Amino acid sequence: MDSIFQGRIFEVVQDKNREFVRRAPGTRLIIHDKKAEKVLITHEMRYELGEGDYRLPGGKVFNTLVEYLDFLKSGRDIIEEAKKAAVLEARQEAGVLVDDIKFFAKSICGATVVWDLFYFIVDKFHLAEEQQLEEGETIEVN
Repeated sequence: MDSIFQGRIFEVVQDKNREFVRRAPGTRLIIHDKKAEKVLITHEMRYELGEGDYRLPGGKVFNTLVEYLDFLKSGRDIIEEAKKAAVLEARQEAGVLVDDIKFFAKSICGATVVWDLFYFIVDKFHLAEEQQLEEGETIEVN
């Protein structure tokens, strides 16, 4: 298989019989408040959609495709790397400081777009004073 194009996050891979897009993986958090019997979701302004979107909080495991490809060569455990990213995203997007986090599942998006999402369950946490949003992010916690 040959990489015929690489962008910042995506690459197009092709061989004789198929072509697909690979994207650096992401995380999603199922933050469960047991006392209130609720799950935290966020409402995030998605500029590419021109409107807001409800979603589980989460984000990228790696900021660039190059970082991801280098990591794959290292042979290290991707779950541990995804867990670190999930804890950071919980703090940044949801204003949640994680006390305990458990890997739940890995979801693979489609056959022509390879994009792994690593889901984690957080049921022990406490709230930070505020979110730490990146520049340009507009995210409300629900």
